[in-house]
Amino acid sequence: MQGGPIRPWIGRRFAPALGFGVLLFGLAWVAYKTFGAGFGINGGVPDWIRVTLSGLTLAGLYFVIASGFTLIFGLMRVVNMAHGSLYLLGAYAAFEFQQHNLLSWGWGVVVSSLTVGVAGLVMHQVFLRWNQGQELRQALITIALSLVFADQMLAYFGGGQHYVHPPNAVAGNADFGIYCTSGGIFGGSCLTFPWFRFVALGAAVAVALGLFVVLKKTRFGMFVRAGVDDRAMVAACGVDVDVVNAAAFFLGSMLAGLGGSLAGVFLVIAPGEDADFLLKALIVVIIGGMGSLGGAAIGALALGMVETWSPQYLPGAWSNYSILLTFLLLVFVLAVRPFGLFGRPDRSAVESAPARARLPGSVRAAPVKWINWSVAGGILVFLVVAPPLHVVSDFNLSQVGVRSLWLGIAAASVVFLASYGGMVSLAQTAVYGVAGFTYADLVVKSGWSQWPAIFAGIGTAVLVGLAVGLVSSRTTGIYFLMLTLAVGVIAFYFYLQVEQLSGQTGLHLDRAPALVGGDTISHSTRLYYASLIVSAAVYAFIRYLVRTPFGIVLQGIRDEPVRMRSLGYNVALHRALAFGVGALIASLAGILSVFFNLQISPSSIDINQIIIVLAIAVVGGLTHLEGAWIGATVYAVLAEYTQPWAGHLPSFLQKPLGSERYPTWLGLVFLVIVLGSPGGLMGIWHGGVEAIGRRLGRGGRGDPAGAASVPVERAEAKQEA
Repeated sequence: MQGGPIRPWIGRRFAPALGFGVLLFGLAWVAYKTFGAGFGINGGVPDWIRVTLSGLTLAGLYFVIASGFTLIFGLMRVVNMAHGSLYLLGAYAAFEFQQHNLLSWGWGVVVSSLTVGVAGLVMHQVFLRWNQGQELRQALITIALSLVFADQMLAYFGGGQHYVHPPNAVAGNADFGIYCTSGGIFGGSCLTFPWFRFVALGAAVAVALGLFVVLKKTRFGMFVRAGVDDRAMVAACGVDVDVVNAAAFFLGSMLAGLGGSLAGVFLVIAPGEDADFLLKALIVVIIGGMGSLGGAAIGALALGMVETWSPQYLPGAWSNYSILLTFLLLVFVLAVRPFGLFGRPDRSAVESAPARARLPGSVRAAPVKWINWSVAGGILVFLVVAPPLHVVSDFNLSQVGVRSLWLGIAAASVVFLASYGGMVSLAQTAVYGVAGFTYADLVVKSGWSQWPAIFAGIGTAVLVGLAVGLVSSRTTGIYFLMLTLAVGVIAFYFYLQVEQLSGQTGLHLDRAPALVGGDTISHSTRLYYASLIVSAAVYAFIRYLVRTPFGIVLQGIRDEPVRMRSLGYNVALHRALAFGVGALIASLAGILSVFFNLQISPSSIDINQIIIVLAIAVVGGLTHLEGAWIGATVYAVLAEYTQPWAGHLPSFLQKPLGSERYPTWLGLVFLVIVLGSPGGLMGIWHGGVEAIGRRLGRGGRGDPAGAASVPVERAEAKQEA
């Protein structure tokens, strides 16, 4: 799979040219729809003015939020995945201040922003300051915190929708005095636009100017800009880098709170908006480039215009597909600049990947090996004989057993890409959603028989995975993590908008294939064994694949991408093909999830599910393949048994940690594992087994399939090369 001279030319010339062509066509189409009917009141100009102003004000809001996100990353290399939670916290704080008449609107905005800034500062000092430079670990910590924050805000603020009322001075509409109509029941009216949106746009401009002055004209800004380029040199010059970092994190968090306080006036405040605005911030910084405020401004403008123009000017039959234009916008930018319009290559991409993967090999320790194999064999025997011996109840067999198996397969696709490809993907939920929705849609709406629909779902998911892989393989490290998260959330909103593919309340099946039991809700034993067989096949397939020349080259690319490229291997193509393999594995999980639930809906692949699958992989061990099923079992037990257990907690703990708060418990377990054992539960297990080996005087390490260290892997990759 070595690249010839044609491939680089296509990457440098054809893709950007195609992107610019699509952009010009889009602008020409908007101009035609706007001015094609003339400039009069019956033409499209009045609507264009309103829509464009809405896009500008939305872009201003996106810039305020994304500027804080990119400021934190630019200085500290921290991808704060809890940034959306800080945004929503600011919105709720402004609402509470106004709801209880504690502060006026203006002071409410100020105090809300400062409160969120302090909350972000505490998060930085407690959880992030001590592991500076560990980008992936910090991202995982903030993901765990976002899961806890989202569930706690649901507990304390409820699931309803709220709005903040603007001050009376800007509560009405601005009358432009143009494009006026006369007569009618209600008299004449002219072109108008809400005053407060102009206030929000003015606030965004003020934030941009303020950040420019602070970063370009002050001593603090000089330290920030110098720290972006060379932290060690700044520290050597006597600057307290920790203080600068703390101040930057406070400022970035405060901007998220400011965005939430402003957005609460003209956008809804509700659970789930944190994920929505995290997506917006990710898209803005991916387009503009991490660490660039100018790029954030351009990215916010592009996203705001696409979001407001596309529903207005797409043909009626295509208006529900407007979310795809956001993905096409990302594709266009990444085709031109893989690290964003103003971004720089991620020099720490290799260091961001998992440090070591457990791989099959010849480096084994006999005392450790027999312990691992004995435990693995005992677990397998138990899983096989438990149903006929009635060791577990039918409820546990279904809700814990089957759920653990299919979620373990989904997590295994994450572990495969992270462990052997160095790519931590958050798009696997989207891929298994494509498989599930395609299968269910063909059966429910098109009347297909079960097995053709199943294979069609798997094939569609693999094709989508390859397409996403071709786009995302041009990025590495944290950029890859952010891009795949954006893809995952875009997939959720796509199925949420396009009811032709997902149904108004999801797609519901009467029965699964007879081979897996038909009515799998009432009779789950066959589905359990089918899931067990598929899990074993996935495990064996991955173990085999990483021994093949493709697998060894992939591991070499993970460790030494520059060297492998210099040897003639097409790095991007290998990564894309690995993503396709991951999509195949994830698609199996998607089909089994539909069998398990006999339905699928957009909520099946929302941001919570994305985080859950990642949490499962991390809790089990992101560098240990078998950890995928261990983490899934922990999640299934928490999901089923948190409610009865937490119900016995003291009354003052019921609201934050009660029976409905299992996402909080999952987030806390996720957080403890990331903080205490980056290798997850399997890392703890292997550490204990190695300690036993040393105690016996013969030491070593091993796993159920043997373990090889990274130096051995690199030697194999070099030999293959």
